[in-house]
Amino acid sequence: MTPWSHPRFHAVSTRRKLLGVGAGVSLAGAAGLLRARAASTPDFVIEGTAGSWGEMVRRLFVKPFQDQNPNVNFVWTGEASDGVVISKMLLSCGKPEFSVADVNTNVGPLVLARGCVEGYDPALMPNLKYVAKEAVLEAPGIGPYFASSNLAILGLVWNTKLAKLPNSWEDLWRAEYKGKIGIPDFVWTGQDWLPAISKLHGGDEDNVAPGLAAIADLVRKNDAVLLHSTDQAIKAFESEQIVLAPFWNGRTFSMQRRGVPVAIEFVKNCVFVGDGNIIMKGTPHRDLAQRYVDTTIAGSKTIQMVTVTGYPPSDTRVKLPPDLAGAGVTAAQLANIVPIDWSKVALRRDETLRSWNEALKA
Repeated sequence: MTPWSHPRFHAVSTRRKLLGVGAGVSLAGAAGLLRARAASTPDFVIEGTAGSWGEMVRRLFVKPFQDQNPNVNFVWTGEASDGVVISKMLLSCGKPEFSVADVNTNVGPLVLARGCVEGYDPALMPNLKYVAKEAVLEAPGIGPYFASSNLAILGLVWNTKLAKLPNSWEDLWRAEYKGKIGIPDFVWTGQDWLPAISKLHGGDEDNVAPGLAAIADLVRKNDAVLLHSTDQAIKAFESEQIVLAPFWNGRTFSMQRRGVPVAIEFVKNCVFVGDGNIIMKGTPHRDLAQRYVDTTIAGSKTIQMVTVTGYPPSDTRVKLPPDLAGAGVTAAQLANIVPIDWSKVALRRDETLRSWNEALKA
């Protein structure tokens, strides 16, 4: 299997789905800059994302860190999809084109499996010990290697005026909600939700048939509305086209702040797909990369993200101010997150997508 044929290459980054970030690409310009420079010290290249999310990261993390390290030239690049980023990671494994990559939880294990990731050094990352364990990925022999700066969770969102407080994902199958529920299409966040529903019905990452059957039943018997994007889901809730759907906590909090009568329940088998940084093995800036990633998980910085994204910090020391308290997630709610082996999910993506389309068409 070549890097370009890997199933994950066809997926759209979750962080872009969460925020509706544009897909502008600045890599070509950055590459030209890299070729033009003949500096003795290699540039510190951060592979991030374009659009509003990338702008926020640069403002909150990159610029202040650059000011603290004036002798190093910092280069930020943005890609339209995680697939291109993963391709570059695998092709330059051991001699990376960038030091740090801003990716989602479901990308980390895939790159780790190819031996392209540098483990975190706790001595250089004092903030790591305060990050919620659900937001950290670890592996034998390398220890922690990914930590999300925020807690992005796919839970069950409901209209507080037109629906009853849900207790589980199973509430989606209740007959009283026929024609008024939404489910995410596979190429949006359905691929993140499916493993959770499969496990709820006796399957797992290797056997998603039980989840596919349950979702197909939901479409067939309860007339579920297929949602293709964040914007569509928000409009469907605002117009009351739907009253119940799997959706993200940050977006729900943002709707609440606008007066939309919605709430989220972190039901059993809710899904965590956070946004964080991995350090590339072989980077000439190992220690600098460790210190940079540490700044991205510091509560003093990440609390500023809440006002922009709606997603709470992963730093357990943070106490949100009253106007942002509604975005918080408790330890009990985090306990309902289902463990998912994202490397297995990625490897089976093409096969699962075909099965999804067949099941829902049937």
